[in-house]
Amino acid sequence: MRLFFLVFGIATIFGANARAAELKIVDPQFSLDGKKLVYLVANTVQQNGEHKILSSEIWTANRDGSGAKRLTKG
Repeated sequence: MRLFFLVFGIATIFGANARAAELKIVDPQFSLDGKKLVYLVANTVQQNGEHKILSSEIWTANRDGSGAKRLTKG
């Protein structure tokens, strides 16, 4: 499934010791009927050797990764 491999680099830098922010798929789960996925998209940055979550959103998608919809913002 393509959702599990979705990782982007974003050209946002947070200070001299920070790397570019990344969006990561976290904790994907299937619905009870197995037709949908729900997952967290976390905007993270590594700074001074630590990973920090800047923001996160909850998304759903069809089982094959199509039809992705954001449920929350922030």
